[in-house]
Amino acid sequence: MNQLLWTMKRIVLPVLLMLLIVSCGKWEKNTKLYTYYSEDYIESDIDVLDINTSEIEALYVEMYNKVEDKNDYPETYKLHVKSNGVEYTEVGTIDSDWKTSISFNPENGTSYTGIFQEDKGTYKLPYEVDNRVEEFTFVWKKKCK
Repeated sequence: MNQLLWTMKRIVLPVLLMLLIVSCGKWEKNTKLYTYYSEDYIESDIDVLDINTSEIEALYVEMYNKVEDKNDYPETYKLHVKSNGVEYTEVGTIDSDWKTSISFNPENGTSYTGIFQEDKGTYKLPYEVDNRVEEFTFVWKKKCK
């Protein structure tokens, strides 16, 4: 009888633990992630996150949030600047109508606003430098080329 009980514990306990792990994963919300890359920064001479565009290897923004249904829009962002193998980031929240405008509100800085083009999957951000304005276009892609 003890042998049967010991065998059942060896089989039943791992199965119960596996079922618990699988069911806990279903309680978590899915994360929607949209990545927008910019490639026209190369033509500019400005600093993004204190890195000059001549030293930037990649510039992109990830927009995301925890969602329960497919109609929710991203509410958080993370700006990525890669330079010399190091990644610099800025995080904050997004305000947008998802048709014409988008505003980024960094946790530790001043907000900036751009033009959002829903039909083209792009947005443009103006950067004021000295007496001129540089405009970067960010395009939604699965990954940068």
